[in-house]
Amino acid sequence: MNRQTLSRWCLLVALFLTAGGAFAADAVTKARQYLESQREGALAAIAAAEASIAALESDIRVVRGLEADAQRRGDTEVLTVTRSALQENRIALQKQQQNLERARALLAARQQSLLKLPKDDDKGVRAYYVAMAGKVDRIGADGLVTADDGPLRPGEGIRTGSDGVARFFLADGSETYLGSNSLFGISTDDDGSFSGVLEKGYAMIRASVRRFSKKFEVRTGSGTAAVRGTEFSIEESAGSGRLRVYEGTVSMTPITGDVAVDVTAGQALEWSEGKFGKPLPFDMNAFAAPWNSANAP
Repeated sequence: MNRQTLSRWCLLVALFLTAGGAFAADAVTKARQYLESQREGALAAIAAAEASIAALESDIRVVRGLEADAQRRGDTEVLTVTRSALQENRIALQKQQQNLERARALLAARQQSLLKLPKDDDKGVRAYYVAMAGKVDRIGADGLVTADDGPLRPGEGIRTGSDGVARFFLADGSETYLGSNSLFGISTDDDGSFSGVLEKGYAMIRASVRRFSKKFEVRTGSGTAAVRGTEFSIEESAGSGRLRVYEGTVSMTPITGDVAVDVTAGQALEWSEGKFGKPLPFDMNAFAAPWNSANAP
């Protein structure tokens, strides 16, 4: 893959590692737990939207009564106030109706994904992926493209379209999020090591590792990030990028084969056109870890 290919695409990947030991939970169990939590969140959102809609509809009925009364009395001042209130309530009602539609769509999608899961959690499944939204394809090692949720095997990858979002789970507890216009491949070695390959664009990774004795790395067009610590984020676009470490250590090796650069907690490393700078301190409060953000995937 060359840097010109990288410059044409944009990828959002978020990776979350919680490994208390190798293969602490199988991939299907992790997928089931996540989908069930999403389903519960959707049910809560539906209940909240329905309650808001009922309250707004009640308010609208009351204001309409006040409007009719003011109209009979010819009270233009009250008419102005009631019509303004009606407009505000109608806008709020429309917003809550949209929220209800989105929550119901989310619930239907997550229920469908749960139905696709194996009936019995399969301890042999090392990776399992779920299409979260839009166009998502799994590309097999033989090049065959499929669209359904299912196991993700070594040598296979996930490709998302312009509206696509996907998430896959590893048997060691890892979770990876893929954003639009992305292509990310995996290979899991027999000894439990993990290597992810970013085929396109921009990547952001999050991790929280308590204990991980095996190799874990993510390769991009500019270099390889080897995880030897806990929490970090990484991004790359068109041959330039940045690594921020929040806890532990990440070793970044340039694609040129130069000596690896160790980046420790509180440090950031930037690079451009294959040339790496020096690790420098950054303000972790100003650049909060993305997985602690309300906007995290």
